[in-house]
Order: sequence, then structure tokens, then C-alpha cells
Amino acid sequence: MACAEFSLENLSRVLQTYEGRDKTARLVQFASRFVVGLTAQASSRTFLRAVHGDARKLLAAVTSARRTYRIGRELPILLSFSSAMAQPKLMDIALDLSKKATLVMYFLTDHLGWLKQVLRDAKSAASTIQRGLAWLAISSFVSAISGVRHLCAAPDVPSQDRQARTDGRSDLQPQKRREAFVLIFRDCLLAFQALHLARILEGGDSLVGILGMVTSIIDIARVWPVQRCPKQEETATAVMQDESQQCAESEFGEAGSTFSGQTSTTRESFESEVSESTSVQIAGLQL
Repeated sequence: MACAEFSLENLSRVLQTYEGRDKTARLVQFASRFVVGLTAQASSRTFLRAVHGDARKLLAAVTSARRTYRIGRELPILLSFSSAMAQPKLMDIALDLSKKATLVMYFLTDHLGWLKQVLRDAKSAASTIQRGLAWLAISSFVSAISGVRHLCAAPDVPSQDRQARTDGRSDLQPQKRREAFVLIFRDCLLAFQALHLARILEGGDSLVGILGMVTSIIDIARVWPVQRCPKQEETATAVMQDESQQCAESEFGEAGSTFSGQTSTTRESFESEVSESTSVQIAGLQL
């Protein structure tokens, strides 16, 4: 489904959710990182150097705020471990458990790094936070592998359903495949960002800032209100009217056939009774 147009009402709906606020703050965070990387080579006592300092301050403030409100994010993941065990295939269970376990390790390590940052010095906190980002990179890679596996295992839409897709009763399989492609792309970008922030595979703050803004926009689009298509509503209304008309016709046809059957049965029984009484009268006259 297409996202609704940009408006203050839709923006307000997004910002009222935790995911909307967090991903919007993440968009600002990586935009600041992009500016930091872009102005890193600026000379001192210039306008670009002042912009560099302001962007770095904004980056630190938004990062700390997001890390503060990230407390408790591991609880829904811990509660979903039972659903991972309920999957039929062993490979799916292993991938799902690995993805969730590494993500929980990321959150716990990030919480510990936040406590060290608040209570102790920044150097020990930075090493702990980088260790947590390594867990996030592993979780993102496993999530991408799981997405590729599900995408390859998903059946294609049969060719005989093409006519059904033209009249508004289409299968949602192509749309789900596009969403799976987007999520795999997002997981790969997120893994590269985590590797850069963990100082395992550095690619430059400007590049990581662009990738972070792309993934943030993808996440915001997932919680953005869905646009209502007038054609789809008209098609759905027409389909419902056709189905109701067919049901009415079938009910009327069954009632008509029942009524005609009852009429024919009554007529046959009446004729048989008349013939029997006539034969009895004739027999009596003969006697």
C-alpha cells in the first residue's frame, strides 16, 4: 500500500508513536553525522568549522536521548522467543533465535554503555557501546540472511491468477516481495552503519550519514499512515455488490426452484387423488 501524503496530521500521528519519534530523531542524528563528515576538513575560524561544531553537539545530544529511551526495548524480543521455537523448520528456528539473541545482547550492552557514560568516563563507555554495535551488526546480517531465505522460499504468484489481479482481487504476494526486498536492503545498510560505528569497518561519516538517513526514511515509511486509493475502494465496493447480488440471485433461484417443486408436487398429488377418487367412483358404479 502507498503511503499517505505529507501533512501535519499524518506527521502528528507518526510522532505520537515510539517508533515514529525514535526514527525521526534517528534521521536528525544521521543528518548531523553527515554534516560532521562533510565539514570535517574545514579550517578553523570559518563558518563551516562553526557548523561542524554545532552538528557534533546536536549529534551527541540526539544520540544520548535515543540511548536513554531505548531502555526496555529488549523485553518484547525476549517475550517473542517462544514464537521463534514454534517455526516448523530447524534453519528458520536457528536464524530467528540468532537474530533475536544478538539483538538482545546489543540492547543490554548498550544499556551498560549508557550507565558507564553517565556514571564513569567516556572512554570506557565508548568501548562498551562499540561492542554492542558489533552485536547489532551481527543481528542485522542474520536478519538479512533470514529475509533472503524467506524470499527465495516464498512461492511466486501462479499465472492463472493474472486475470484475478486485473479485476481488483489480486494476491498481495508481489507487494510482500517488494517489502521483503526493501527490508533486506535496509538490514544490509544497517549492518554497514553498525560496523562503521563500532570501528570495525570504517567508511566515512558522510557515507554513513547518508545510509543512516535512508534507513531512517524506510523505518518512518513503515509507520506512516497508508493512503486510501479511490480505485481500490470502488473496486472493492463493486466486488461486494456483485457478491451480494449473486447471493440474492442464488437465494431467489433456490426459493423459486423450491416453490416450483412444491407446486409440481402438489399438482401431481392433486391429480393422483382426483384420479384415485374417480376410479373409486367408477368402480362403485360398476359394483
